[in-house]
Amino acid sequence: MEAVLPIWNSVYSSMSVMVNRASPTHKDMNGRKVWLDTLLTIGNYPRLHFLVLELGIWLQYNPGTVIALAGSALIHQVDGIDGDRACLAYYMRENVHRYVQVPLCERPHISDIARDLQAAQT
Repeated sequence: MEAVLPIWNSVYSSMSVMVNRASPTHKDMNGRKVWLDTLLTIGNYPRLHFLVLELGIWLQYNPGTVIALAGSALIHQVDGIDGDRACLAYYMRENVHRYVQVPLCERPHISDIARDLQAAQT
């Protein structure tokens, strides 16, 4: 891992590629509830939905769609379909942050933004 860290060019510590696969109802493990995952779906496939069950949201999940989601906080799923589809999932794992001694991101607070805005104006 030490050899990879100097050339790793992502804020995310992990990436997965899922091809032609359904994603059953789940919450992601090994992350933090305040961290956002980024999902990109590509391919040639019929109409598909990305479901965020706790919020009652059904998002159109067409080819080229990008979704940012707190996957460790929200139950979500994607059904299987006929066609060719790939999902590139970018996410962070708490154990990787700890192993490489990168500080963990905490929940943002409005005072953090206000402080940064004040500093930018001076």
